[in-house]
Amino acid sequence: MKRVLIIDDIRNATRSADAADANDILFDHDDQVIICRDFFSGLACLQHLPPFDLLLLDRDLGSFDGGQEKTGEDILTWLHSNPGQIPAEIRIVSANIIRRPAMELSAHQLMSLKP
Repeated sequence: MKRVLIIDDIRNATRSADAADANDILFDHDDQVIICRDFFSGLACLQHLPPFDLLLLDRDLGSFDGGQEKTGEDILTWLHSNPGQIPAEIRIVSANIIRRPAMELSAHQLMSLKP
């Protein structure tokens, strides 16, 4: 069983390949999956729950704080400052072709910071 956190405003988790569409991510039946639809709930899960086995992270989360956009990149920045909460694996699932490479590099760098 894997503990999985999805921080994504669109994608869903499914346990059946028959039900999957372009926005669904297929998981095993025994995986424990939490889906957070915005930056704030995703950050709360990372702050208050033990480190996850897998984080699937989108960039554009539709979240704003005082007019400033909060994105998956801000999640990665928080993880850099909190290495004890770094998941065992991070996959970037964003379709944002401009920012995705930087996010993938940041996720790769986080793996070297894990305690």
